Amino acid sequence: MFIKHLNIKNFKGFTEHSFDFNDRFTVIIGNNGSGKTSVLDALAIAAGCYLIPLGDPKKQRVIHKGEVRIKETQKSVFEPQLPCEIEATGVCGEWKRSIEKMTFSNTKKYAKEIIEISEDVFAKVSSGENVDLPLFAYHGTGRLWAELNDTVKYAAQGSRTEGYENCFSVKSSSKTFRNWYKTLEKNIDKKDSEELKQRLETFKKAILNCLDDWDDLYYDFAEDDIVCVKHDTDGTTSIPYRMMSDGYRNMIGMIADIAYRCIKLNPHLGVNALRDTKGLVLIDELDLHLHQSWQKVIVSELVTSFPNIQFVATTHSPFVVQSLGKNQIINLEGQELFAQPYDVSLETNALYMGVESDRSKIFSDKEKAAHEFFSALNEFKGTENERRAIEEKFDEYTRLYSDDPVFVAKLNMAKLSRLHRK
Repeated sequence: MFIKHLNIKNFKGFTEHSFDFNDRFTVIIGNNGSGKTSVLDALAIAAGCYLIPLGDPKKQRVIHKGEVRIKETQKSVFEPQLPCEIEATGVCGEWKRSIEKMTFSNTKKYAKEIIEISEDVFAKVSSGENVDLPLFAYHGTGRLWAELNDTVKYAAQGSRTEGYENCFSVKSSSKTFRNWYKTLEKNIDKKDSEELKQRLETFKKAILNCLDDWDDLYYDFAEDDIVCVKHDTDGTTSIPYRMMSDGYRNMIGMIADIAYRCIKLNPHLGVNALRDTKGLVLIDELDLHLHQSWQKVIVSELVTSFPNIQFVATTHSPFVVQSLGKNQIINLEGQELFAQPYDVSLETNALYMGVESDRSKIFSDKEKAAHEFFSALNEFKGTENERRAIEEKFDEYTRLYSDDPVFVAKLNMAKLSRLHRK
């Protein structure tokens, strides 16, 4: 399922705002507090309408009372602004989720069309038909926090709809796909099933395609974890998933979670599950823990691995922005990009993202100090107060920039020349 248009009203910090999304990849940029994550949350609520017929809170996302925008109507008196609405337009038509009254209950009456569509699909799944299910996943900034305490267990071979479990949880962890992988390898050992082997290879291929420097992975039952393997001139290196860096676990975790959900939701698609599964994936801070070399390619890696998934992500990275076209970017600061990001420098993209200078803060501060000091020297009329002020500035800058003796020497030479002349 794709979402093409979203209208938000009285949701979190938004009074009312509309957004259009690219079918393949949209990246939202803006300063901290501009509402990037709020847009992802609104998309999760809109997509969550599809899962209403399942009746499972672990597979849904509703508007919470605390997400209704409040307004200060009197001093220190804040009132909720209703209605709070999330309205979407996509391949399922138009639908809306809203809170209209002070009971703060979510209405379903504006989502009848999408609910009827999904009810029909889930009825077919229950009867055993090989109907395709859309994928939903939300990878929030807390996606690695819960990992180290996760115990890997065997997973029950349940319904296809278990692929929606915690799909909108912003604190998603690797627990679900690791449980599934452990169970899958165990069942392959027991049953020697070609179908199960096919699922395993499809899952592994998705991960290894994004890890150019790793050659294989498998489940080590003694270690009780997924193990990544690398072969090079120094021999073989094997590292359990839990012991890998945050960058690797972040990359593996995102790819593995999406791949697992594709296979779980649509096992009938076989080796084409990753290629043919449609859906929506939300990623907050796409660049989280990733080295710049990965930030430059993460968009193309995701699009290539999952060609029918719509991705909407947020980022603070000009490397990510540089990998996109301008029709794939939403800037919440309202600045318009006139050139294609992939055609311009990182500095230009950083300026578009609100970074005022491509120089470091230390350089800018030093440049400002020099300007102020030389201005004071130029305006020096010979009074004792002016002389004292210049000496104090010089002493201050000597302390601040003692690690740059050339800079300090230039200030000193200018000071002596100007003050001595008077």
